[in-house]
Amino acid sequence: MSIKIFSDKDWSLSFSDQTDPFFNLSWEAEILKGKRPQISHLFLYRNRPCIVSGRFQVPWREINFHAPQFKDITYVRRRSGGGTVYHDLGNWNFCIIRKGRELGRSANLLLIQTVLKKLGVEVHQNERFDLFYKGNAEEKLKVSGSAFKQTANMNLHHGTLLVESSLKSLKGTLGVTKDWEVTGKGIASFPSPVTNINEHGHQLNFEDWKRAWMSHFGFNELIFSTPDSSQFESMKREEETLKSWQWRWGETPHHEICWKYLEMELKLGIKKGQIVSQSFNNFDPEINLIGNKVLSNDLDSLKSHFPDYFQRQLGLLGTK
Repeated sequence: MSIKIFSDKDWSLSFSDQTDPFFNLSWEAEILKGKRPQISHLFLYRNRPCIVSGRFQVPWREINFHAPQFKDITYVRRRSGGGTVYHDLGNWNFCIIRKGRELGRSANLLLIQTVLKKLGVEVHQNERFDLFYKGNAEEKLKVSGSAFKQTANMNLHHGTLLVESSLKSLKGTLGVTKDWEVTGKGIASFPSPVTNINEHGHQLNFEDWKRAWMSHFGFNELIFSTPDSSQFESMKREEETLKSWQWRWGETPHHEICWKYLEMELKLGIKKGQIVSQSFNNFDPEINLIGNKVLSNDLDSLKSHFPDYFQRQLGLLGTK
């Protein structure tokens, strides 16, 4: 059973046993339609290894495509704003959706803090609505970041919780690829030092986390519902959109990428996932890249016309 839903008159709570980021984001989108009678909904889930960027970000500014881990990681663009994050099974996700446009950011985080405290974990929030592990006065290690989305009559607040994530993969895959200069539009991430909750003497597991929320709301674990067939059909359509080239790459804000090697320079302007301008300094490949999508077999076939260094860089524009 992929989604279990528990409800009372004010709150509904759902868990996902799927680790597909596209599936889980599609359930968030379904809840955000506001068709449930409850005022508030909490969704808890985990994703397999992936990198998830904000709606208005340039992935080539946020992701280290040179990282060896990247070959096993899926790139995802979500519908909310905010920065780029690394997900795996040790980085737990929460999503709070409420009726009304007003975002209760601090109140939402206070709810997360309250349940964590019941499990013996104390964290505090800052003005950016991040959660930090509460250590000594000098220690400010982030364990949670948030992103937000508002519709005409609904609001969404989702975030991550670093419990036992691979920080090596997180630090290796996030950050601009070496030798790339990226300028132009798009929201940049705000990096912070991070830590896992379980590195500080705790032994949380995801089942403990789910049971704590069941207890907090007073739900009976034997009484639950699941999405109906029309909801699953709607979710499938949303998944297809989120997986599409048009959404993941074609929605990238207008930007320029520049590479310099010795006395040579290659600069490409990219808009809506297509190359719209090019500039070659101190070499002339006699080739026109304008009009090519950044992820296409055509670009693969053309890169052989460039010096070796630039062939490798152009190859990194072709990612999963």
